[in-house]
Amino acid sequence: MAVLTGAKPSRQVDKTAVKKRARDSAAAPSPSKKVKPTKPASQLHATAIDSNIRTEEKTRELPVREKKNAGLIQALTKQWEKLRNRNENAGPLRKQLATDTLAKVQGRVAELAVNHKASRILQSCAKHGTSEDRAAMLEELLPQFLELTKSCYASFLLRKLVSTASKPQLQGILRILRGHIPELLRHPYAAAIVDDLYLCASGQQRNAMVAEFYAREYVLFEQAALPKSLAELLGTVDASKKQQVLRRMSIHMQPILEKALIDPMITQRLLAEYLLAAPSSLVAEAVESLAGPGLLRIVHTRDGAQAGCAVMAYGSPKERKKAIKALKGHVWTMAQDRWASLVLITALQRVDDTSLLRSVIISELLPHLEAMAEAKQARRILLHLLAPNSSCWLPPALAALVQPPKRIAAVAVKAPAAANEDEDEAAEELVADEMQAEVVIEAQGAAEQQEMGISKKEPLVRIQELLGQGNGSLAQGLTLLASLKGPALLRHAAASDVAVEIARGGEHGFLGGADNAHLAAMHTAVVEAAAEPRQSATADAPKDAKPGEQHIMEDYYSSRALRSLVLMSRQPGAAGETACSFAAALWAGALKGRCNLWVGTHGEKVLAAVLSCGSEKIRQESHAELSQLLDQAPEDWAKALVGAASS
Repeated sequence: MAVLTGAKPSRQVDKTAVKKRARDSAAAPSPSKKVKPTKPASQLHATAIDSNIRTEEKTRELPVREKKNAGLIQALTKQWEKLRNRNENAGPLRKQLATDTLAKVQGRVAELAVNHKASRILQSCAKHGTSEDRAAMLEELLPQFLELTKSCYASFLLRKLVSTASKPQLQGILRILRGHIPELLRHPYAAAIVDDLYLCASGQQRNAMVAEFYAREYVLFEQAALPKSLAELLGTVDASKKQQVLRRMSIHMQPILEKALIDPMITQRLLAEYLLAAPSSLVAEAVESLAGPGLLRIVHTRDGAQAGCAVMAYGSPKERKKAIKALKGHVWTMAQDRWASLVLITALQRVDDTSLLRSVIISELLPHLEAMAEAKQARRILLHLLAPNSSCWLPPALAALVQPPKRIAAVAVKAPAAANEDEDEAAEELVADEMQAEVVIEAQGAAEQQEMGISKKEPLVRIQELLGQGNGSLAQGLTLLASLKGPALLRHAAASDVAVEIARGGEHGFLGGADNAHLAAMHTAVVEAAAEPRQSATADAPKDAKPGEQHIMEDYYSSRALRSLVLMSRQPGAAGETACSFAAALWAGALKGRCNLWVGTHGEKVLAAVLSCGSEKIRQESHAELSQLLDQAPEDWAKALVGAASS
């Protein structure tokens, strides 16, 4: 290859080396600037330690110079560390330490109670000390008890003393707070103390605390006859006095609702009474305040649940939507609660937006259907959907909470915002106008009246939409569960009622009737279980065997469930037809020709029900077979087992 002469060779540039030189030149100190020598690491560490020590000394000296009782609190803190040490100090030694600590603060308890650290020390003394120590603390705090209830730190000590106080001590505390209960319930710290006091008080003392919201004479005259409830008081007074009572209630309740201080049980009791007795527009304002996340804080008590049911019953569609959205993530927990489950039932029977109910309530219940059927409280929700408003599953006392009385919407009048007695006259005038407007509307014709929280959707349509059809629906989930575990559900004490309602297809045939494949599978499984030989199921089982160990015809709960299901075959409609189909399958597949096995056992209740079923053919066949086994007429024998249904 020829080489050109006179040409310069090409030069390749090392880019990496260029970048390195640029970094080194940038990091190098400027010749015009002086570089401070760096200190050794050991010297830097020693300097930091000295700085921290000086800071701690200044912090320790500062409260001694500037804060009252700071020196005493520092001395008590060392003893407090011993007092709360579980391992080294326990039993009598702890009591002695608490007594010694209280001896050092005698006469200064009220001053120390408002201090953060000192309040915690006093709380430990109240916890581990003797009853005499607590009595001495309470006696010293009583003169300033009312003022201390509003202190952030002192309130914790007062709650500890209230929860451990004796009956005479509680009476003394109530005497000091007499006339101030409505005022204290408007304060967050004081409201917690009043709540503890209400929980520890007797029934008479509770009525006295609540009566302060009704009328002033219950505050001025201690011997006045106390009403047990607002409804009882309003039923014994004239219209003028009723107006004064409601005026006073509205004055005191509005600030509590505005501040959302609804956690105390006494407040929840007042809310329940207020929502049932106050004029309609004032109730509407209270419902607006309660509809939301605050509803979750009250539904666990009876009075709170009554207020929650009123919110669902009297609220507007917007307020109901807001309340239901607040339940998201808490539905299953509420369903297991005795009182909160009633709020869910009210929502399911009053809210028209069924798509919202399915997405919030039904969707959270679907994964727990089996546990729900076996839970004593949660099963009421399923029973309500399968048999709406049935008195068999919802006692009258609970039905009264689920179905609040109807109210006629009145002309809205601005509620009194006053929180003191000086504005009573203005508030009384507002409430009087509101009550007069309500009276006028009630006197109008039925066509002109408008019900509060009216539900426009037909109840049966609402139930059908909630149960749904097809994959992922509640109806499919219930029937699938019954087809897989029908006999087991019938043997369960609580789930047997749910299984009976599913087996008959729900009221009005909500679940599809006998042509539903899952229902047919459940009927077949139950009949096969009833047709099992009695000996194989019970030969080795003791008479007191647990539920699920006995034959389905001899088990206490399943035998009664089968009796109820067979008797339902006499009812008209789709549910009766489905139950009649089951009765026919049970007779033909398990009972016919085998009645002698069950006479004298729990299974004879099922035989007595067959004598009264809805099929004439089955009644005749069972009558003929039982006549040969009994010493008396089958009809007379059956009356003692199934009652009037056999006649």
